[in-house]
Amino acid sequence: MSRTGTIASLLIKLDGTPGDRVAVELGVQWGQRFDARVHALAVVDEASYLIPFAEEPPSAFEQRLRRWEEAREAARRSLQECAAACAAAGLRCATFEESGNVEEVLQKFLQRHDLLVGGREAYHHAMEHANSSWASMLRDASRPFVLVPPSLPRGTTVIVAYNASRPAARMLSGLTASGLLADRRVLIVSVHQSVEQAAEECELAVDFLDVHGIQAEALAVQPVGALHEQLLEFVAAHDAGLIAAGAFGRSRPTEWVLGSHTRRLIRSSPVPIFLFH
Repeated sequence: MSRTGTIASLLIKLDGTPGDRVAVELGVQWGQRFDARVHALAVVDEASYLIPFAEEPPSAFEQRLRRWEEAREAARRSLQECAAACAAAGLRCATFEESGNVEEVLQKFLQRHDLLVGGREAYHHAMEHANSSWASMLRDASRPFVLVPPSLPRGTTVIVAYNASRPAARMLSGLTASGLLADRRVLIVSVHQSVEQAAEECELAVDFLDVHGIQAEALAVQPVGALHEQLLEFVAAHDAGLIAAGAFGRSRPTEWVLGSHTRRLIRSSPVPIFLFH
């Protein structure tokens, strides 16, 4: 049976952190909503724990070895809890415990899935260090990421931050294909010094969605204060349950993952964030 326009295969990235619980909660919700296959993945990078440093005292290596064992145990607990949650919801679920380079393993697993859901704590390093492997993975990922906050909201409106850039257009295409906009209020937000320019950008997105049978509203505004704070005001005012972003902010093409607006949005958003470059 052919399936188009919905999530058929969902990957939940687990890290043994408190964010795992919320990632599983959202993964289960979407697994039920789309009748999707759910896979859970935990990766422990052994090299970061087990390769000794030059002139390192034995006690330091032993301490890192204990941390490695604790990381493996935490990952296994998260995988078991995910499997139990999926079973209770009647979902198909397979769990995978992997070792090695996190970026390489995750990029390989992404090829089999439509979307990745993960806790935002694991991505703080990427937000603070633009040259890290996580930043590279977020920039070059073949599938969308959804990063979850500490708890899930109750709202259902989807806010799309849109500036008509190539990454924003790709994000909107991926979001449309996911089916996450179905039966949801969709609000396209464009922020520009020229309200006329912002309105033109909104219209591009609204027209694209209309062709796909999705009705969307446009909100064209001038910037007031920090961009991420302005977007979060819209999240609160419109009872949003999801915010989607490609590139936003107008400093450089990679603003979506490297710029301060995106880092701050991910860090402070009370709702899950759909990211695709």
